[in-house]
Amino acid sequence: MELPGMVIDEQVVDLLAHPPTPDLTAHHNRQVCEITEELMRLQRAVTVAQWREIDEMVTREGTRRAVDITADWLHAHSALLLRDTRALVIMAVRMCADPAVLHAFAGGDLGEREAKYIVDFLAYPPKYMNTDPATGQPRDAAGRDRLRGEVIDGLLVAAGSRDMRVLRAHGEYTRDALSGEISPGDDIVSICRLGGHPILPSGASDIAGGSR
Repeated sequence: MELPGMVIDEQVVDLLAHPPTPDLTAHHNRQVCEITEELMRLQRAVTVAQWREIDEMVTREGTRRAVDITADWLHAHSALLLRDTRALVIMAVRMCADPAVLHAFAGGDLGEREAKYIVDFLAYPPKYMNTDPATGQPRDAAGRDRLRGEVIDGLLVAAGSRDMRVLRAHGEYTRDALSGEISPGDDIVSICRLGGHPILPSGASDIAGGSR
């Protein structure tokens, strides 16, 4: 007998009478994982496209206030706070200025938080990234680009740990060495790489090993 007000859909009744088998459940879970992975990939692609378009807007503006003007426009055409649109514009400009970081983010090798840390580091580089510590003179273009590439590579390797503590430790050590706070040894580039692994301060080896 059917109780008043209680109408159960036939599909629900069938599901209750015949629960999914483990095999079907596993198949469903795989589908969910695959769909989620695809959505995350698309989300990264949309974010990269947004950054590139915003960077193009700033470039087209071509004035000293280009960042603020673009942020004002985004604020007027979105529900974002002005401080958030300005942060978005700055992030877009910095990401597009460093294709290696942008490519790593687009490929899912690092998240937005790690990407922001790296481009912020590069936006305010330590003095010896652009200056030869031995002479105090600006590095030549080739030397500057080489060292910058090594710094980026080291930061990307550290970001690949998926642990912000590792990335920050590597970034802080790199900044200290390239600021003259600690001696980097004979080859200043050596602070940025060591057999493809991030160099960490003393006592941080447990972090690199994944300890929590």
